[in-house]
Amino acid sequence: MFKFKLGHKQPEENEARRRLQKELFGLNKICVRGFPSRPSSLAYDAQLKLIAIGTHAGEIRIYGQPNFQLSYSLDPNQSSSIRKLIFLDGVGRLLVLTVDGYLHLLEINNYNPSINDFSSNSTVRIDRTGTSSEDDSIILKNTQTICLLRNHSSLLIGLNDGNIHSFNIENFSLNTDPIISTDIIERTIVEYCSGRIIHPGPVQSIIQHPINEDKILVGYKNTLIVHWDLPSNSHDRTYIYKQEVESVCWYNKGMNFATCHNNGSYALWDAKQQLNIVETEKIPYGPYPCTPMTKICVKTLRNGDPLIIFAGGLPRSSYSNKHCVSCLSENEHDHNNERARHVTFDFTTPVIDFFTIDKLSNDGCIIHRIKNEL
Repeated sequence: MFKFKLGHKQPEENEARRRLQKELFGLNKICVRGFPSRPSSLAYDAQLKLIAIGTHAGEIRIYGQPNFQLSYSLDPNQSSSIRKLIFLDGVGRLLVLTVDGYLHLLEINNYNPSINDFSSNSTVRIDRTGTSSEDDSIILKNTQTICLLRNHSSLLIGLNDGNIHSFNIENFSLNTDPIISTDIIERTIVEYCSGRIIHPGPVQSIIQHPINEDKILVGYKNTLIVHWDLPSNSHDRTYIYKQEVESVCWYNKGMNFATCHNNGSYALWDAKQQLNIVETEKIPYGPYPCTPMTKICVKTLRNGDPLIIFAGGLPRSSYSNKHCVSCLSENEHDHNNERARHVTFDFTTPVIDFFTIDKLSNDGCIIHRIKNEL
């Protein structure tokens, strides 16, 4: 009797029932919604109105109009933490740079750029159309900043050693010879800077001129700013500031540019000025020591005043643990009081990045990307 009970098989309908229960109550990942965890980078496509967020886990989220969201994950078996994201405006493509030195090109398929809309009769997904080689990753690991030229054919890559390389997007290959080397810059320093600095240091920022596509502005860590001409591979002007450079930006249609620095100051420059003369320099939260001003963006108000938007630069002694983005108008003009000219956004978590959305018909806005919120 005991052997009979041990060898007795369960009815087949019970096995079928268990399989059905497993299918009904099993947990399967079918989609990803909500805000990503551990974000590391941000990009915005001004033409398609898309925002991309990359994370330390190698995940990418793309947000568009309400109820539109795409997700993509890089290889989880590799060190694929995302360092930089940049859109190819208007074509539904995204460049992704990871900390392990690989550059990926992602494409949103079923997209028709002629009508600026996504196909509604099929599934929209993200495909990886290109990945840089392992040899290129040796150089790309040292990337400090990137700049996509408006022709979408080349990506300028600034390295920690001060060299700037060009990455061809069409054949997805890196030019291993720098287009702007530290040797050329050091000769420029000796000739024009009277030996005030010896080495330019890491490339902090590269910005293409808003009107003339042949010109770029390069900010080096060790107080050097260079106005560079790409076709002739030579500098037009060289500027020296007394503090380390953190970020640069163009404004006023390329007639002026702004720089921000590690002592919490910013400077406004005339791009046509041959001499090394600063138009305006200011420490907004000085004169006491301040935290570095990590990013600056300058917009022009309707009355012609420059609106300076910057991250950081707070008093070190009492606000070093605060995370803020500030907006201030440089000139008073129609403003009646200090409150109208200076606004500070205080956040609970670190600021990763910010960008502006400009509108001609009405007021624009600022998008802040912080650690746990957008």
